Amino acid sequence: MSEVTTGQVKELLLHKIRYTRENLQAYLDDPDRLFNPTSEEFSNPLTSKEAVELLLQNKYTRQEAREIVKNWRKFAKNVFGWKNNQSIAYYVKAGFRVREPSMYPGSDIGLFKGDLLTKESLVFWIPRILPNSCGMSVTEQRAMLLEIQEEYNLPEHHLDFFGSISLLSALILPHYRRTNEQVPLAEDGQWNFVRTDTCRITDSSRLYFHFPDIFRLDPNYWFSGDKGYPEVGCFPLGVELFD
Repeated sequence: MSEVTTGQVKELLLHKIRYTRENLQAYLDDPDRLFNPTSEEFSNPLTSKEAVELLLQNKYTRQEAREIVKNWRKFAKNVFGWKNNQSIAYYVKAGFRVREPSMYPGSDIGLFKGDLLTKESLVFWIPRILPNSCGMSVTEQRAMLLEIQEEYNLPEHHLDFFGSISLLSALILPHYRRTNEQVPLAEDGQWNFVRTDTCRITDSSRLYFHFPDIFRLDPNYWFSGDKGYPEVGCFPLGVELFD
């Protein structure tokens, strides 16, 4: 094992990572991986055939599963110009969580509503902000998602939420590592923010964030209420949880 400095040990303790020989070696080998555990192993792109096979495990018939995948594929092509070789579905493992917010001095975003851990799931996701969703309020964005759900005959539990910070981070960072693409991107290719379903317990403020914020949950990015903001859009998401 390489020599470890006192400063490195303190950094491990600062990040609330247990001081063990294995963790020290992991830190020396790849500190970013240790402190940012999202990686390819937490979400992986699926082919359409693989997505169908996973849907069969969730009590769909083969015909129903094929129809769901076909309709998501049609939506992705019509709205985003997605090609048949571009992924529309991802397998997400259980257990990923964003960094502990309490590690940031003075931060008050440590109390969240809802379960922050990802659950084993099949997630339909296009890594693009929905066109025209920026500037819309929460209510308007939900109405837009419902219209898409109905137009493309998708299950009622698809496109019915924005996603938690853990789920979105578990999708976005592996996507970046595979493609070098930093999302969410708007129609003009510029960074925008994406709205989430993660809210603060104290005042129900809703979190929105963009790519750099995966590494730092900045409390300046909390908003309360149902307002629309010019730079805040939403992702299209459809989640199938496994028992």
